[in-house]
Amino acid sequence: MAIAEIVLRLVGGFYVFAGLASMRAIALDKMMDQMLSAISLKPQPAIEAQKRALWLVSTLAIGMGGAALVVLNAWALPLFCIGLATQALYLLWARRTMVPETELEARGRRQTINAALLYAVAMLAVCLAFALGLFGPFADPIALVAPATGLFMLLTVGRHLIWSPRHRPLSGLGDIDAETAWPDPEPIPPLSRVRLEPRWGRYALIDADSDADRQPGLYLPEALALRIHHWMYNFSADDASRELIAEFEDEIHEATHRREGEAIVAELKAIFGADNASGPFYPDRKAYIGPDASSSDTAP
Repeated sequence: MAIAEIVLRLVGGFYVFAGLASMRAIALDKMMDQMLSAISLKPQPAIEAQKRALWLVSTLAIGMGGAALVVLNAWALPLFCIGLATQALYLLWARRTMVPETELEARGRRQTINAALLYAVAMLAVCLAFALGLFGPFADPIALVAPATGLFMLLTVGRHLIWSPRHRPLSGLGDIDAETAWPDPEPIPPLSRVRLEPRWGRYALIDADSDADRQPGLYLPEALALRIHHWMYNFSADDASRELIAEFEDEIHEATHRREGEAIVAELKAIFGADNASGPFYPDRKAYIGPDASSSDTAP
């Protein structure tokens, strides 16, 4: 039994980590939707919020169930049941409302199905352990580890889902008129030479003359601007060093991403001229982080 308990605890630890990773993906998905809405000046489809809500419930169940399994508490069984049920519901719902349109999306859907099947195997092991009496009682104080884990996930990785900055209203303006309170925006700088290059906290469209970043939506067609923002999504950086890292699922995903960058630059050349657009430029550092961390259709 000692070996079985060790294996169960390791499985639980894996799903705590998986819950944290999935929570991060949900937060990034929401931030991306907000960015796209700001660019297009159109709200994102309601189906995106519905997907995140279902994804969030499943993620919390997975993380909390993993924590309960780590301490071998009986709450692991109902939490794993909820986690599997929400994954199955997501797949049935997505099959009807979110049909994959590209090979990358179809690949992400297959990865989601495989993850759900693996979770189902883990749930069978949990059921067997519960039947053999390997778990502590529901009323055991150690069971508080499960809700504590869920709260930790929300307040750390998922804080962007439950908190958004408030816009402070203007006050104390007295008799200042609207033109003084809201001055005319500055004119859009001219742009004649560009390059596609990621920057820390900046847009990926760079003015080759001034080396300043430019908002793609001000100069490019909406579809091309959105493609640039999606292309930028695969770069991250450490908050301390601010050194950019290119993150890919694997070598195939990297090759696909580089081809997309070259296609974007080809369109920039068509707009600004063949000699006035360059790139794409990539940072020296790159990392392969696995398929589940970056797929736009990967559910927990």
